Amino acid sequence: PGGDLIQRIFGMINECDIALFDCTILNANVLFELGYCISKYKPFYILYNNSFDKKEELVSILKTQWGIWFTGFEELKS
Repeated sequence: PGGDLIQRIFGMINECDIALFDCTILNANVLFELGYCISKYKPFYILYNNSFDKKEELVSILKTQWGIWFTGFEELKS
């Protein structure tokens, strides 16, 4: 059963033009899917909720460890 789900997720990543990942909380599943997306050279955005109380920690981790550009949900509204 779990294998079917991951194959569906991989299929969606393979088919998409651009992927969006909510990294408000560094969830292992989302990070795994993000890694798969990166391995396929797919364009992507990392999003986070600006109201998250540990936003600075998240920003630091994503910038220093991955050097990835990302934006908050609120910034996408404008």
